[in-house]
Amino acid sequence: IIFQSVDNPDEDLIKRVVGIPGDTIAEKNGTLYVNGKPQKEPYTNKNLPDSSSFAKMTILEDHVFVMGDNRANSADSRFFGPLPEKNIEGEAFLRFWPPDRIGLL
Repeated sequence: IIFQSVDNPDEDLIKRVVGIPGDTIAEKNGTLYVNGKPQKEPYTNKNLPDSSSFAKMTILEDHVFVMGDNRANSADSRFFGPLPEKNIEGEAFLRFWPPDRIGLL
């Protein structure tokens, strides 16, 4: 999704929705768990592996949990919390980086 940056209202950010209202989200040593199940995430940057962890939380109504694909270097819901759905401005439909993966999402 595309949403306005928490730190800079003139900047839009693109992140992947990994949790919706009612989902339980957690991360342990870089593995994302949604509703207790480890997620397969082939789209994350394997060149910069993420080893972070966060405690289990349940996503509240009218919120989503977003994470960047470049997890080791991404300001996302792990830092600013679940995002209110009203902050969503759009949906990404095209990948332009890296160049060998340009195409529709």
